[in-house]
Parts: sequence; structure tokens; C-alpha cells
Amino acid sequence: MSIEFTKQIENDIAVIKLVGKIIENQDGDGLLDQVDECTANGTNNFILNLKRLDYINSSGLNTFISILTKSRNAGGDTILCGINEKVSKLFLITKLNTLFTIVDNEQDAQNIFSKKLNI
Repeated sequence: MSIEFTKQIENDIAVIKLVGKIIENQDGDGLLDQVDECTANGTNNFILNLKRLDYINSSGLNTFISILTKSRNAGGDTILCGINEKVSKLFLITKLNTLFTIVDNEQDAQNIFSKKLNI
């Protein structure tokens, strides 16, 4: 199984819940298309809930970096939450934990955006 996801927009924040694995470049293509659609419609802040993401490799990391870049170029940001231990170690080893805001859960991510956006 490759990646599946759901998207919900709340208070101009796209909450994307991922399920499965990102192991090939094309696994993240649909996700990137959704991010492009959101930014084109004015939603440039993203919460990626990785609670049910089983595995990623360099292709998955590249997808996340692309989402972060797209959101920041549009004046927003991307927050990751719910990362499991395996994925967390990968972010630590690659030092991407210094590039992304990573929190425990979706509510913590919402709180950060609420402060930034004065919601």
C-alpha cells in the first residue's frame, strides 16, 4: 500500500492525515497536487498528521520538504504532528527536525497556528 490521505480545511488551515507509506516519488504526487490546490485557493498553512504513516524514505522526506517550501513561499507554514518513533528517528538523523515544527498532536499544531494567525 502506498500513501492515502484525507484533507480537511479549518480556519484556513489544511489538516492532512496520512496513512501508509511514501517510498517512491509518485507516492507523494497526489499529496503535492492537493497542496498546490490549497495554496492556489489561499490556504497556505498545513498540518500534516503522521500518526498513521508507517514508513518514509528519502522520497517521502522530499515530499515533506516540497510541502514546507510551497507553504512558506505562499506566506504560510507546515507543522508535523503524531510522528511515530521510526519516522521521528529519520527526521533526527537527517536533521530535518530543525527545519520543521514538530509537535505531539493535532491540537498542539492548531494552537501554534492560532497564536500565529490570531484566530
